Amino acid sequence: SCGYFLLGSQAADPRKVDLATCGMVMEMNGQVVATGAGAAALGSSPVSCVVWLANTLGKFGVALKAGEVILSGALVPLQAVKAGDYMNVSIGGIGRTAVRFE
Repeated sequence: SCGYFLLGSQAADPRKVDLATCGMVMEMNGQVVATGAGAAALGSSPVSCVVWLANTLGKFGVALKAGEVILSGALVPLQAVKAGDYMNVSIGGIGRTAVRFE
């Protein structure tokens, strides 16, 4: 459920964030369209998704590498967008980002 993703210039230290309870708010054109929490990812935490991925890849002799970007699961449902839409997303303890679609 990912067409694009944004990486910020500052990284949050995941050891300082409760990833299971951190809240996500997605706004589109000034209206809240979805909210969620880290527990939405595999029912417990985005960390569970990364552990599953590492274990599954390990069965095939593949290891995760430092610096790789891992999308660890959706906290909110996919939202359709169109040209001109403005989306603002914030995740408690991590940060926020915004994008306008052209």
